[in-house]
Amino acid sequence: MACRTAIPLVLLCPLAGCFHPDGGMLDGSSGTDPTTTGSTTSPTGDETSPTNPTQSTSTSSTTTPPDDTTTTSPPDTEDGSSSGSTGPEPDPVCGNGVPETGEACDDGGESATCNDDCTLAACGDAIVNATAGEQCDDGPDNGVTRRCSDVCIVGAGLDGTFGMAWEDVPGSTGDGQPIYGLQSFHYSGQTYLHDFSGNFRHDVALGVWAPVPVPLPFGSSTWANAATEADFHWIPRDGSLWRYEIATTTWQQFAGGVPDGSNELTAAVFDGEGRIWWHASGQLVAYDPVAGLTQPHPHPGFGDMFETRLAYDPVTNAIVFTGFFNDTLVIYSIDNDTFSQVMPSPGGPIHDNTCQDRSGHVYLGSDINPTMMYQFDVMTQTFVPLPPMPFPHDNNSSCVVSQEGYLYVGNSGGVMIRLPLGTL
Repeated sequence: MACRTAIPLVLLCPLAGCFHPDGGMLDGSSGTDPTTTGSTTSPTGDETSPTNPTQSTSTSSTTTPPDDTTTTSPPDTEDGSSSGSTGPEPDPVCGNGVPETGEACDDGGESATCNDDCTLAACGDAIVNATAGEQCDDGPDNGVTRRCSDVCIVGAGLDGTFGMAWEDVPGSTGDGQPIYGLQSFHYSGQTYLHDFSGNFRHDVALGVWAPVPVPLPFGSSTWANAATEADFHWIPRDGSLWRYEIATTTWQQFAGGVPDGSNELTAAVFDGEGRIWWHASGQLVAYDPVAGLTQPHPHPGFGDMFETRLAYDPVTNAIVFTGFFNDTLVIYSIDNDTFSQVMPSPGGPIHDNTCQDRSGHVYLGSDINPTMMYQFDVMTQTFVPLPPMPFPHDNNSSCVVSQEGYLYVGNSGGVMIRLPLGTL
């Protein structure tokens, strides 16, 4: 069979130019204009002409004007399949910096307002967000007296710094009533500082001492540093645990049959989990007021624990204690259930003026120089001297730290001074 060779029909415009449908002639010599393309042949064989020098010619005999609803389909994929179908929406990816379905936020990682799991940062959500300034977050277990506070910092928010001058505190107990038993800690907003040795209370705002309206439910309690929480004081005494409600000034025998807290062993503190600790006959005692359970922790001999002083440190989660005649502190690690003894205090025997800041430090007096007190860092186990006091503290004085930023010290003459402390 004979083959034919198709000879394309090429229509050339005369060199003089072609007639423009809108009128006028086009110069046929302008083919090198980059904005103009040559004429092409339509599928029907009709000749198409370029429009104006700034437009490309159409490749079909008819031109459909563009409108706003016209879309361009994406090119075929390499295997020839169509990409017009997008398929199911991909799962959200937390951390890509784009808030997606189910995400409250997404800052591409932890930020001051967004957790790294794409939830909004808030103290109490049980997520520690360091960028938001949180040191801890135990969720519903956060609290004023807890290891993790209600503002998500470890402890009471005192930074360990102190002022360089002591201040006089207005008023006195009157008649030279000694201040031997200041409460174990003073929380922000509490109206009074209580001294249960003489059953007095000091109005912090007014600077006035006055007797507590109700008598003590037990006998003499000379060194009763009560365990303090927001609304109650707790004192172990004579085989019972007594609770004093601050708002109503009423006492309740909360529990009986507990290890004895004698006249010299009535100092008590709260730990970071709501348990009350005191010392009794060669052992530390932990009492859970919610469960009503007592747990003893016997310890080896660390010297005489007469007139035991106690402190709780939330930073190391430890109970710090010692006796009147000792020059060393004993640290009980709650996490490890171990006892250890630290180097002697540079001030010699520690005596009664020992108290906690619930932020990593213990304050204690000096027997060698009665105008000196020291700050003990529980984690580093180092002692730092405080500024000299304006008068001797005497060995039976007591002290208390206020969350509002003061170290209070009361002496045997019923006079109290304070040293400013730094707060976070």
